Amino acid sequence: MDITSLRSKAHGLKPAVRLGKGGVSVSIVEEIDKQLTKRKLIKIRFLRSFTDLYDVRTVSKEIADKTKSTIIQNLGSVLVLYRG
Repeated sequence: MDITSLRSKAHGLKPAVRLGKGGVSVSIVEEIDKQLTKRKLIKIRFLRSFTDLYDVRTVSKEIADKTKSTIIQNLGSVLVLYRG
């Protein structure tokens, strides 16, 4: 699948995971990994309490690396990941 079609599929998704001031813990990475295994394409929402404390782009790359997934979109406070 190409990135454009994945982005359009992700548009209607509800966030599978929401990240807040707790940051990215081991349990959060495990949950993201579980959701990717189950759905392949997921949306993650960064809450304001998260974006005030962390750099979203840096954290997004870390999450993608740890879950061996691909960043499809990283726009504002939303991250879309795919693992096929």
